[in-house]
Amino acid sequence: MSTTRSSEPGRHVRASAGARWSVALAIGVVVVALLVRGGLPLLPPWNLSARLDPSRIAPFVFAVVVAVLLRASRMRHLLRRHTTASDREVLAIEWTGHLAALVLPFRLGEFVRPGLYRLRAGVPLGTAASIAVLDRVVEGWMLSAGFVVAVVSTGLVTTELPHRVGGLAIPVHLVPTASFVALGVFSAACCVLVAFHVRGRAFALRAIALFEPRMPRVARGLLSLAESIAFYPGRRRFVLYVAELAGYWLASMMATVELAVILEVPGVGFAQAVVISGTVGVGLALPAAPGYVGSYQAAYYAGLATFLSASDVVGRGGVLVAVSYFAMWITTCAAAALGVIIDPGIGSALRLLRADRSESTTRP
Repeated sequence: MSTTRSSEPGRHVRASAGARWSVALAIGVVVVALLVRGGLPLLPPWNLSARLDPSRIAPFVFAVVVAVLLRASRMRHLLRRHTTASDREVLAIEWTGHLAALVLPFRLGEFVRPGLYRLRAGVPLGTAASIAVLDRVVEGWMLSAGFVVAVVSTGLVTTELPHRVGGLAIPVHLVPTASFVALGVFSAACCVLVAFHVRGRAFALRAIALFEPRMPRVARGLLSLAESIAFYPGRRRFVLYVAELAGYWLASMMATVELAVILEVPGVGFAQAVVISGTVGVGLALPAAPGYVGSYQAAYYAGLATFLSASDVVGRGGVLVAVSYFAMWITTCAAAALGVIIDPGIGSALRLLRADRSESTTRP
């Protein structure tokens, strides 16, 4: 009897995970099928390497390397007050977390980084989670602000944009609206974080005083949470973090521009690269399949359709979409592999994190 009861939570966890993967894969299959039916390429041409000039690849590779380094290294400024972990360990955790976010469905991989910081760097889970939230909010605000500036400066607000890309109904005409909505959402999130930083502890203490007489366990939990949530690193470290975040996005945009030059895609300047990145960022905020397959391509095509002709979008633009997607996979996997090399203990931390999750979900 006890064996049967103890196995039931495990079966429930496996069934729940299986359901998530099934739904995510179904979303990916549907979106990919729609893209193929609409005549939008998903794979680069087989003779692509023969068409490339090797001398033009170096600037693209340099921009990608800088972007990969700055995307991970910026986090050390937010974490320095809470851990003595080396920069090497921070890089390994970040690169591993980025791969998890890419592989797992519905952005569940976002929970991997806080867990690894707790196990590998000794950062309290509440602190690691609050820092991850701060990072995402500030990054989202910076991208959406640049998105709005690019939309306005390129005249997309007053341009009549298409409702279809190829043979597929993709609401390109909503791209300018999406930029303003994204900026509004992330601006509101920034305001919430500022308010919590200024008055959050006072509100938590009031809640603790309210619950303590009748529910002391809830009060102790609230106190522990209030003490662990500490995301602001101080003015100097925050300025350094923002500078590296801006450097990451600058390098990412330059990589997009250089890749467009390599593939001879016309009309892709810095502002257009920002529009593409902003559109992809908004598109990937929705539930997506593992690897963002389908969702990434649809959002990228929508960004391209704001300034390319219909023939160029499905022609040279299609090659750019396919190569960008595979480049994202290659760089993310390569960075994660490098993370394991420079910090071999990251593998053990991942196994502990998985064991902790299984134990917490099966505990009655």
